[in-house]
Amino acid sequence: MRDHGERWRHVTELRRLFLAELERQAAPVALNGPATDGLPHTVNLSFPGIAADILLMNLDLAGVCSSTGSACSSGSLLPSPVLRAMGVPEDRLRSAMRFSLSHLLSEAQMTEAARRIGEAVRRLRSATAGDNG
Repeated sequence: MRDHGERWRHVTELRRLFLAELERQAAPVALNGPATDGLPHTVNLSFPGIAADILLMNLDLAGVCSSTGSACSSGSLLPSPVLRAMGVPEDRLRSAMRFSLSHLLSEAQMTEAARRIGEAVRRLRSATAGDNG
């Protein structure tokens, strides 16, 4: 408990950095949930135009841990019932990913994760655009 405040501030800053880098690397990105309130160590994002299960596999190969649902629905590829209840549109539901942050992570690690995510997102969007044209 002695370090709780500092850890909270650190994870909050990591989250801010991660979101800013993803906006730069993988736009458009949609934040599912509140931008400032809530717990800083969990981020749920949608990457419109990309199926979450395909992105999940690509991120796994890139060494980025993520999930398509909550921790309690581990292993399920179904859209999150929580996001559905929040009224998240269907296209965003199909591309929703959850990322968990820790006070043990560094800014450099968050920047690298965002770079790898951006690379995967750009590649998948490019492939999807090629399929449609």
